Amino acid sequence: MATVTAPADVDTPSGTAAAPAPGSAWSDSEPADAAAADAGPASGGGTGKGGGASGPAAPVTYPLVVEYCPMCGLPPEYCRFNSKSVFAKCKPWLKEAHPQLVPEMFGEGELEAKLAAMAVDGGAATASANAAADAAVASSLSGPKLVKRAGGRSKRVDPEIVIHTDQRKGRKQVTIVVGLDLFDIKLSDAAKACKKAFASGATVAKSADNRDTVEIQGTRAHEFAELVRDKYKVPSELIFVVESKSKKRAFP
Repeated sequence: MATVTAPADVDTPSGTAAAPAPGSAWSDSEPADAAAADAGPASGGGTGKGGGASGPAAPVTYPLVVEYCPMCGLPPEYCRFNSKSVFAKCKPWLKEAHPQLVPEMFGEGELEAKLAAMAVDGGAATASANAAADAAVASSLSGPKLVKRAGGRSKRVDPEIVIHTDQRKGRKQVTIVVGLDLFDIKLSDAAKACKKAFASGATVAKSADNRDTVEIQGTRAHEFAELVRDKYKVPSELIFVVESKSKKRAFP
């Protein structure tokens, strides 16, 4: 089919394109610059027909925690793809846990009130958890602790966490952590946290002098120092790493 173009002597308003003739190839699609305008800016805070305003991406923290619906076992945003009968069973939980996913279940203004209440409750719970963690750490630092040593004897030691590496059979390196019990940290919970954070094996064991320790596969001394500081709020000045038989602070 031949392409028909507008005559060159036809005046058009400034800033607009000449209208295509009926049946022309150009009339079958929009001009390239119009399509680009509809797509919106590639980045920044502008908007286009294809999407809403974009802002800074939310920070991603690891390990990722994925929540699943207790009824269908899918992430909550996928519940609506179930059959109607299954989705009906998911809705009560969604209304309480993720009301923004089922807005049709709320009256005018009810959804906004529910989300606002959840934000307030979440903030209060976080503040309460932080206060409890700070209180636990403060309690654990109230002087030397009595620990059992080899031979059944006990000795008072100052609270501190000492991290060092050791070599096992086959040149395998392990990271050994001593002193978590002095901060009332449950060693089994710390081992689970290591498995998630480092994707490596971790177990609770006894040292040669009968101390409770956590052993982590690989060389993870400084990584564990950051974990115990950030997750369990242990003061950085009480975390030490042994390197070349010399004990140094993990955070100088």
